[in-house]
Amino acid sequence: MPPYDDDAPGNKELYRILCDFREEWRTSMGQLVRRDLYDVQREALGSRLSKLENEREAQVKLQATQRNQFYFALFSAGLSFATAIIVAAVK
Repeated sequence: MPPYDDDAPGNKELYRILCDFREEWRTSMGQLVRRDLYDVQREALGSRLSKLENEREAQVKLQATQRNQFYFALFSAGLSFATAIIVAAVK
C-alpha cells in the first residue's frame, strides 16, 4: 500500500472541484449560440437596421422639405411686404 500523502486532495475535495468545473462549463456553454440561430438573428438585425436607416432617410428628407417650405413662405411674405411698401411709396 502506498504511503498516505497529506497534500493530496481527498474524495470530497475532488468532488467539489469537479462540481465547480462542471458548473463553469455549463455557464460557458450556455452563452454559446448555434450557428444557424446566429445567422437568423444576424439577418433579422440587419433587416431591422436597414428599415431604421430608410426611416431615418425619409425623416431627413421630410425635414429638408419642411425647412425649404418655411424659407419659401418667409421669402414670399418679405417680398409681399416689400411690394406693398413700394406700391404705397409710388402712390
